[in-house]
Amino acid sequence: WAKEKLTDALAWNQERLRLIRQGVNATDLPAKANVLFVGPTGCGKTLIASTAAKYCKLPYYSTTATEFSAAGYVGRNADHIIAGLLEAAGGSVAAAEEGIVFIDEVDKIRRRNFGGRDDVGGESVQHALLTLLEGKTVTVGSQSVDTSGITFVAGGAFTSVSATIGPEGERQFEAEQ
Repeated sequence: WAKEKLTDALAWNQERLRLIRQGVNATDLPAKANVLFVGPTGCGKTLIASTAAKYCKLPYYSTTATEFSAAGYVGRNADHIIAGLLEAAGGSVAAAEEGIVFIDEVDKIRRRNFGGRDDVGGESVQHALLTLLEGKTVTVGSQSVDTSGITFVAGGAFTSVSATIGPEGERQFEAEQ
């Protein structure tokens, strides 16, 4: 099921990007597709994404969401993801704009209350990542990369969700998709 959803997202995102490059207005097209993999550590979430990239001959970059902090604080900025993808693409902006990014442990970034102090690793990181997923132009050195064609795959264990819905609920959810 996960392979099928990723394949569908990749196919649509590649077609959507091709249409945009041919002059079709992006706002006239359905949104790009991103994928969320939910499963325990070691079940193959990262492997599926990296294998898809190899099979499709697309640049691939993998990272964990817990490495990031709000811009201006110690830690990596979400835009570093695009720098990593651009490096994986050998510096080719066109190739990077078609690539795959895997962000693991997204279940571990969440809003936290620090008694009035800034939450530099939670909500602000969520917003920065969502902006990348929705599509924006990121400047890396002297190059600009549009993220609206990149397929983002997020993964996490989401143990509280899995415990709440259980195996029967997961099968029901999959059947409804």
